[in-house]
Amino acid sequence: MKKIVLSMLMIAATVISANAQKTAKKKSPIADIESFSFYGIDYSQGRVFGASDEPEKLKKVFGDINMLFVNEADKYDLTKLTGKKVNKTDIMAVSDANKNIPADNVKTLDGNFSINDLNITTAVHNLKISDEDSGVGFVMIAQLLNKATQTANYQMVFFDVKTRNIVTRFTLTGEAGGFGLRNYWAGSAYDALKKVKKYKQ
Repeated sequence: MKKIVLSMLMIAATVISANAQKTAKKKSPIADIESFSFYGIDYSQGRVFGASDEPEKLKKVFGDINMLFVNEADKYDLTKLTGKKVNKTDIMAVSDANKNIPADNVKTLDGNFSINDLNITTAVHNLKISDEDSGVGFVMIAQLLNKATQTANYQMVFFDVKTRNIVTRFTLTGEAGGFGLRNYWAGSAYDALKKVKKYKQ
């Protein structure tokens, strides 16, 4: 009987130790990134679900949301939000992509819409970045803006500016909210950004 109890205790200890090691290994995916340049929010690959707004109105809102990183820089302070040094903010990198979204590609009837690896690499390679830029770049790629759940999913993509190779990426969900269409969806981006520092994988 003592041998059985001892064996059970040893198994339990092994499981606890394994779980502790697994937890200890989790760290921020951007832990090794010292600084980055921010290139805005790219909406060209994502979709809006459950909203009655016209595509052209939504496209204008996408541009207006990006302008908040310039016009309301104190609130959208990426150094405070991410804990990393920001070398520059250049929202013009996503301007053309957001303006040129085909009307049929703004909204979806699929509440589970998602983007794939090709969508992400395409968005990164299409960024209009100065040849003088270097180091790590950061772009938020919108995946699904879901009016039904009042949330939006974003791919947080960090990449090598020169090669456009992705260094790391992860998905964060933000809660939408605010007065007016711009502030409503901007709220989801801000909420997602607030989670960057604490996110571990």
